[in-house]
Amino acid sequence: MLAGLFFLGPLVNSTHRWYKIGQFLFQPSEFAKIALALWTAYWITSEHIKARAKMFLGGGGIVATLSLILLQPDFGATIISLVIVCTILFLWAIKFQLGRMLIIWFVTTAVIVLFAALSTWWLLVFSLVPLYFLLRENWKVGLIAATLGGVLVFGTIAVTATWNTPIIPSYVKNRIESFLGTQEETFQIRQSKIAIGSGGLWGKGISQGTQSRLRFLPEYTTDFIFSAFVEERGFAGMMLLLTLYLVLFGRLIFLAMQVKDEYARLIIIGLTVKIWFETFVNLGMNMGVLPTKGVALPFVSYGGSSLVANAIIIGIILSFYRYEAKRDTISPSITLA
Repeated sequence: MLAGLFFLGPLVNSTHRWYKIGQFLFQPSEFAKIALALWTAYWITSEHIKARAKMFLGGGGIVATLSLILLQPDFGATIISLVIVCTILFLWAIKFQLGRMLIIWFVTTAVIVLFAALSTWWLLVFSLVPLYFLLRENWKVGLIAATLGGVLVFGTIAVTATWNTPIIPSYVKNRIESFLGTQEETFQIRQSKIAIGSGGLWGKGISQGTQSRLRFLPEYTTDFIFSAFVEERGFAGMMLLLTLYLVLFGRLIFLAMQVKDEYARLIIIGLTVKIWFETFVNLGMNMGVLPTKGVALPFVSYGGSSLVANAIIIGIILSFYRYEAKRDTISPSITLA
């Protein structure tokens, strides 16, 4: 379905992200995030599958899916999908001593690569020290670490080398440079801050927002709906919305802790992180503390694909919980009756 976008999907804003069905646009990447969570959890928890098959078949499917999303191009969906996969892999690997060593090495290497990119590349020499101890402990895990490190280093070098070339779209560079303060903040962010600040304590009233209704605030029903919401409902409405999100995330985490099956638990946590991360990114970009990216606010932004995908996620999580309750491993919750 993702591959068919390049042949059957219309070109919208210089991207191939949607299928046009009548008057509606269908975005497959929203459902690919769910598929990635199911796929990743299946391959790493299946004990009857050999490790080599897990690496090549499971890993190959993940890489292929992420590549198709990136080529649309959809950098936001790629990052969110990568966060889902990394969260599931992290929670699975942390059970093992070598997994914990690999995680510590990767975090250390990522910090070293970041400092090397900002100062001098000679700092990469320091990443070889923990790699040496990892190779001496287990050469297979060390080889995986070396591969991941190579991808991280060469990816950072590639982005740095191609930053001022047409390969990286100009709108991506403008958003990042605006966030870093190297150029004036974008029109969207400026109008978003004005909308949030003008809402006051109680807001201007439903449908009375000037920045949104007079079209000063672009995409006020999708990407910047949080700014439009705060403008019309004020600080009180914002606190109510954030409280509802906290209750939702707390409840989902509670369900994950109650489920004993590792496969189900990894999926629940991975999908919960997906909703949380989208919420975090959307609120951050609306308030100007994160770079602007086309990420919908879960259950609030207008858009059928995002809303349906998130509804499916909640259904999957509740299904796992109800199945666990029927096995009498946990007490069924009254909220699921």
